[in-house]
Amino acid sequence: MNRIHLACWLLLLSVITGCSGLKIYPNTTEKNLLIRTKATGSFFMKVEVFLHVYHLKDDCKNDYLGSIKLKNGETQIGLPTGQPTYLAFVFRTDGITPSTTILTPRPGNSYIADVTYADRIYNFSLREAGPRGSPGRELERQTRNCPDHRSLPEYR
Repeated sequence: MNRIHLACWLLLLSVITGCSGLKIYPNTTEKNLLIRTKATGSFFMKVEVFLHVYHLKDDCKNDYLGSIKLKNGETQIGLPTGQPTYLAFVFRTDGITPSTTILTPRPGNSYIADVTYADRIYNFSLREAGPRGSPGRELERQTRNCPDHRSLPEYR
């Protein structure tokens, strides 16, 4: 009987952890991006926010580095410096709504992303933080004819 219970628990655990399909972003480099997330749904609509991170090569081919499920509040992550990184913020409600940009973090600099979703309207802004806590400068969204939301990893 104990083996049956153990087998059931192991099966349940594998189903729970294996359903995501997301590779977790390792987030091991020095933290240089602060993400401030504010997503509000309603009683009938749940909103989830994900960040998918890619290393972008010159020819717009990309290496998927992983994803982070963002919660309301602040999240700090580390992005490799000196190389283009494709950031895809995805708002998941009934469908998928992506907001993307390319960022090449400069060594020694830090960045702030504000990500909001309210009343079915999403917004994304990116700033390079200034020295000693000054506001810094807003960065224009950079895009190339590169991956779109259809190439983003599946998450269920």
